[in-house]
Amino acid sequence: MDLAVSSSPEALTQLRAPWQELFDACPAAPIFLSWEWLSRWWAHFGADHELRLVTVREGGQLVGIAPLMIRHSASSPELRFIGREETTDYADLLTLPGHEQAVVAALLDHVQAFREEAGSVALEPLLEDSPLLHALRGEGPSLMTESSIKIEPIEPCPYIPLASDWDAYLAGLPKKDRHELRRKLRRAEADGPLILDVATDPQEIAERLPVFFSMHRASVDAHKANFLSAEIEAFFTDAFGALAERGWTRLSLLRFGDQPVASAVSFERGDTVSLYNSGFDPAFRALSPGIALVALELQAAIERGRTTYDFMRGNERYKYDLGGRDRFVYRATLPSLTPSPRGGG
Repeated sequence: MDLAVSSSPEALTQLRAPWQELFDACPAAPIFLSWEWLSRWWAHFGADHELRLVTVREGGQLVGIAPLMIRHSASSPELRFIGREETTDYADLLTLPGHEQAVVAALLDHVQAFREEAGSVALEPLLEDSPLLHALRGEGPSLMTESSIKIEPIEPCPYIPLASDWDAYLAGLPKKDRHELRRKLRRAEADGPLILDVATDPQEIAERLPVFFSMHRASVDAHKANFLSAEIEAFFTDAFGALAERGWTRLSLLRFGDQPVASAVSFERGDTVSLYNSGFDPAFRALSPGIALVALELQAAIERGRTTYDFMRGNERYKYDLGGRDRFVYRATLPSLTPSPRGGG
């Protein structure tokens, strides 16, 4: 295994084709590990960080990428995955299937060298089935077992294993939740026909994003409403468009007749649909338009033969009412091994 490290932003551009090829060979990898997402994130937010792009090759073939960066603080440099909590639900290594253990071992050697020479490490948010997380827990031969590694859950990421048809999905819900969902859909439909209007074309998505942004800003959730700064809005416009070019973005509008009342952005790749963000017109709150939109998106995913609906990070009640099952993302922190400024003991 040959490991290389680059701190030049030009490396992102130079790696575009092999990165895309590697990502396409990893059908289970989340969108957040794609070149499209990470290159846009870096273009919008990377100025305050130092790039630390780690690549692993075998026989000249790219088999692993660790998209890392260094965040400088008053105390010491910290090695992290590219991204931040507000925008990135999952982070990890991107590894060619079959090469996971070797790539993880190569990265951990680099992590140890960083700790000895520079500072601390914080790797998050890692899904519970991540080979890297297992290695950090010492689960396997010759892996890290030191007691100074701290691993803690961050938050749940509910998901639904989708049934083969809508009736089977409904039958799988607890009786109370099934009754409540049907009641909300009937109440919403009583105000007019429910129309799920979906855009996947990049130009159509660009034209409809202002509606999505408007509904997001109108949220009664203060944190959600305040989150959408001009900086975040510009990033979303860029990133959603880039992902749409690969066929991975869905921008859904729920209309009551001609009136848009709810909107959501999802990512669809392989057999999985991932709900990234949503909003609704609070004037229609009594009709539960957000629930109606997600329910119709679930139904559409089932009809397209998808097998997983991922709500991603957050423990909002509606996710469980619709059948969500928990899995968690974790944070692994590793303290610096450099001598203290006072020279230790």
